Amino acid sequence: MITKYAIKDVGTGEYLPEPQGRMGRGGSHIEPCLPVDGQPATYPRLFYTVTGARNALAQWRRGKHRPEYDYEEDCIGRTIKVDAGTSIEVVPSRLERDMQIVPINIEV
Repeated sequence: MITKYAIKDVGTGEYLPEPQGRMGRGGSHIEPCLPVDGQPATYPRLFYTVTGARNALAQWRRGKHRPEYDYEEDCIGRTIKVDAGTSIEVVPSRLERDMQIVPINIEV
C-alpha cells in the first residue's frame, strides 16, 4: 500500500483538484470540488509528502498567483519579455480552518 496526501475542505468534503492550466495558472487558481468520473480536472491532487501538501496549501491560501512581465529592448533593438515577479490576488474565503491534509491509501 502506498500513502499519498490530499487537501480536503472539511466542511464540504471537496478536494483541491489536480491543476490543468497553463499560462501561469496552476494550483493557486483551483477551487475545491468533488471528484467526477471521466473528468481529469476533478481528480484530487496527490502529494508524495505531508510537507509538499502543506507547502501547496500555504501558497493556495495566499491567493491566486499571477506572473508579471516587463518589456525591454535588447542591444539590437528587439523587444524582449522580462520576468518581473509575481503578483498575488488575495481570496478572502480561503481560510486555514476550512482545509486539512488527509492521507490517501492506494493499494498496489
